[in-house]
Amino acid sequence: MQTKAMLEKKYTLHLLEKRKKCTNFYFISKGKNGSIPKIISYQEIENGLYNLGFGDYNLKTRTIDDTIISDNGDMKLILATIVDSIKMFFEIQPDTIIFITGSDRTRTKLYQRIIINHKSDYETIYTIEGVLVLEPLEVELVENNKEYLGFLLNKIY
Repeated sequence: MQTKAMLEKKYTLHLLEKRKKCTNFYFISKGKNGSIPKIISYQEIENGLYNLGFGDYNLKTRTIDDTIISDNGDMKLILATIVDSIKMFFEIQPDTIIFITGSDRTRTKLYQRIIINHKSDYETIYTIEGVLVLEPLEVELVENNKEYLGFLLNKIY
């Protein structure tokens, strides 16, 4: 079963690297500011817990910038592509949990709005918990009027 976001138009996603502790995908954002290479990276931070990182790929420095605002006019396409990468990641690494947080508070709040607005699309596929405290870990099912440090995403099998 796929969510509506997975069925939306999205960019072609390419598997760049697949290892036990790291899986990377790339795609090219095409919009008003040209073609921008993007990387989606899943890095293991604890046994079975992976951080989802995302950003522009700088071809000169070979680094990922997760703080840049590309403003390429294609945010919906990018978000649909990230959702598609989540599905692909769980096929590669089943029985894992994905940690999602923004590079700043504003981006984390954006992710929260997307999660809440699309809850009916994913609630039979994934559980998403909001992280209240990191150490010791305190989580709850995501609610509308709370602010979270990040999110834990788990596939329902």
